[in-house]
Amino acid sequence: MKCNMSPGLPAGGNDSAVPVEWSRRGFCAGLAVGAAAVAAPGSILASTASNASVDAWPSRPVKIIIPAAAGGAADMLARVLTKGMTSSLGITFVMEYQATATGTVAAQQLLRTEPDGYTWMVTHTASHAIGPGVNSALGYDPVRDFAHLNILGGSPWTLVVHPDSRVNTWAEWLVQARQAGAGGVSIGSPGELSQGHLIGQQLSVLRGFSWTHVPYRSTQAMLTDVAGGHLQAGLATTTSAAGLIRSGRLRPLFVTSTRRLADYPQVPTVAELGVPEVTVSLWFGLALAAEVDSALRTRIQRAVASVMAKPDWTSQLRALGLEPLDVAPEAAGEFVAVEGRKWGPVARALKLAPPTTPR
Repeated sequence: MKCNMSPGLPAGGNDSAVPVEWSRRGFCAGLAVGAAAVAAPGSILASTASNASVDAWPSRPVKIIIPAAAGGAADMLARVLTKGMTSSLGITFVMEYQATATGTVAAQQLLRTEPDGYTWMVTHTASHAIGPGVNSALGYDPVRDFAHLNILGGSPWTLVVHPDSRVNTWAEWLVQARQAGAGGVSIGSPGELSQGHLIGQQLSVLRGFSWTHVPYRSTQAMLTDVAGGHLQAGLATTTSAAGLIRSGRLRPLFVTSTRRLADYPQVPTVAELGVPEVTVSLWFGLALAAEVDSALRTRIQRAVASVMAKPDWTSQLRALGLEPLDVAPEAAGEFVAVEGRKWGPVARALKLAPPTTPR
């Protein structure tokens, strides 16, 4: 088709449209689009519908699946994020808690929802780096089946005991653990195949004590039992345990961070105690189902990144005992893949069987 139109034609047909400066190039481009629409109307209509969907987002509340009970680290982190997004973008959020099977049921639930950008999930180490590595029956690939938008932050772990116990240090606790009778010492964690579970198993192997793992569906329930004297010890993130530690109801014996935390300068790191192998943090990310439209996915990713780029993001995380992780949004998927290659083999080497029923 030869185009020989002179500039200066008026734009018509829609008084509310953004004014367009017509030119030979612009008019010819319009003819080309029209010709393409005649040649392939289905593809053009689909593209138009997709763009309209992206432009209209969000037109209703967004649901975030939290793979834990209310009040835990995942919940608190999600609330910091959603508060920022509501303030700057006017988005309304609804939290849905799925505190079973250390996040794997939450992941399955996300993949059963309509991939329209209105359901998100807070991911973490157990749901996407540990569970899929030891339980092929979960039915999802932790990288391929998800659109990983951002890595939000991480929290180290701590071993806590009741403050009235005779144990004041890790060395004293270790002596007591090695002297425990049949079944060893009882240690609670956020669930089977949680990162806390793996840390407990690693410590027992590296430091030679027997233990009974007590998995909980809720970290807060586990910490309440330790604080109430019903459980000998518990492994939890410093974020989840912060309130009970500050109130003096729990005593931390170590932290798994690379350096001592500003809030607990008297608490040694595991590296200081001679167990650098468990210097780890529980990371949290944000994901959609992989089938979500790529343009919408990019829009959401940028919206989240804009909140994380604000000056008060880091201070809000640190107030919760969390640390920002230096992972670019576009590298979030590869970060999850690397974590899976690290933690899957650890769980398999420890011969931990996947749970047969959801917890």
